[in-house]
Amino acid sequence: MLGTVSAAVVYILGTIAVMGIIPPAALARSTAPYADAASAMWGGWASYVVAAGAAISSFGALNGWILLQGQFPLAVAHDGLLPRAFARLSKRSTPVTGIVIGSVFATILISMNYTRGLVEEFTFILLLATLTSLVPYVFCSAADAMVLLRGGVHARGWRRLLPLLIPGLAFVYSLWAIGGAGRDAVYWGFMLILAGFPMYVWSRRGYNS
Repeated sequence: MLGTVSAAVVYILGTIAVMGIIPPAALARSTAPYADAASAMWGGWASYVVAAGAAISSFGALNGWILLQGQFPLAVAHDGLLPRAFARLSKRSTPVTGIVIGSVFATILISMNYTRGLVEEFTFILLLATLTSLVPYVFCSAADAMVLLRGGVHARGWRRLLPLLIPGLAFVYSLWAIGGAGRDAVYWGFMLILAGFPMYVWSRRGYNS
């Protein structure tokens, strides 16, 4: 949770810095705000350096998302919330099912938005992916607060609220980030979440509480 808060602080400070350097009208039209901000501060060469760093970071993020694409369904399947097929591993201990199915759905999503420009399509998919990853953050921050409350807080007065500060900030930030994703991303993200309910029902069909 501390790492999440640190990343959020760095992101917010970076965003504030860009908003302070680039005029709002230019920022609204910018497709690479960090590169434009670097160009405004240090010259044109800096924009290429920042753009190159962003490209390298994107490849690293892509590798991380591919790993997450298989590991997250694997963990959920082990909890009995997804069909057992997602929990099967290949001979190399790779969750192939989650990776293949996730890649198929990503390809379909890209095909459905082929009429958008490259930048608009990338922005939409990025916002949608960010939105779907923020939903677990909302639940995790609420669960963290619940664990703290159930465990009991021994401090008195206003100090009783200090342990709840981090999960509270994480919850508020997650809601703020979800709202900032935009109406289209929130709409399609909500539809994708609901589309997963039949898989949950199928995986729990033989469960007896």
